[in-house]
Amino acid sequence: MSKPPIPNLRDISIASPSLFRSRLVLRSAAPPTSPSPELDALNIDTVFDLRSGLEVSSHSSHGSDSAFAEQWPGGPRRVHAPVFADADYGPEAVALRFHEYASSHPVLGFVNAYRSILKSGAPAFATVLTYLSSDEWDASAERPILVHCTAGKDRTGILCALILSLCNVPDEDVAREYGLTTEGLKDAKPTLVKRLMAMPAFEGDPDGAERMLSSTPESMMATLAMIREEWGSVEEYIVNECKLSPETIARIRQKLLVPN
Repeated sequence: MSKPPIPNLRDISIASPSLFRSRLVLRSAAPPTSPSPELDALNIDTVFDLRSGLEVSSHSSHGSDSAFAEQWPGGPRRVHAPVFADADYGPEAVALRFHEYASSHPVLGFVNAYRSILKSGAPAFATVLTYLSSDEWDASAERPILVHCTAGKDRTGILCALILSLCNVPDEDVAREYGLTTEGLKDAKPTLVKRLMAMPAFEGDPDGAERMLSSTPESMMATLAMIREEWGSVEEYIVNECKLSPETIARIRQKLLVPN
């Protein structure tokens, strides 16, 4: 099997192919900034970048202006939709914000961290969901959107879980799709662990660094339960936090669900 052009790249329809249409929503880690035939072959309509501005600048070799203009030269339109718009989301800040990851209770740590993402990320998630519902995006053209953050694990994982759950994909299948990130980041994990170990929060704690990079289905199952406990349902979260109407949600389902 050939190496994917972007780490942790997959079609989220893998969660439930009989329910969710393929070639509509892709997820990944941050894409490369150099073009390639493999990237072009993805035929992406729009890239939604969930990273903060500081993250984008730190990962760009061209400066922030160029990074915000496009993902790779000649590539698809890019929309910056930061989950933490005004926060430093560099590696050190990640370690501080998500210090719960290093606890001995990783599932609880992830639920707490993902609650923070849900509360801060509603405007960003609304941007993506609104586009999916719009006439601007033609679901029949087989030109998928791509959503990503840095590793494509946490912010991207929450957004994809919301989209799948909104389309009535069972929790177990949503959680299984989330868990595929373990394989998706396999090649990048040694480098990521090394970077975390260089931070005070994880110094001398390789197990904590490993837990921070984990994506167990149990963490997503607990997160979905937390959403229902705090908001009633995924749909109520989207209506009340993302400010989308029931009509918009109906259009999203019509576009993304496999026709009966």
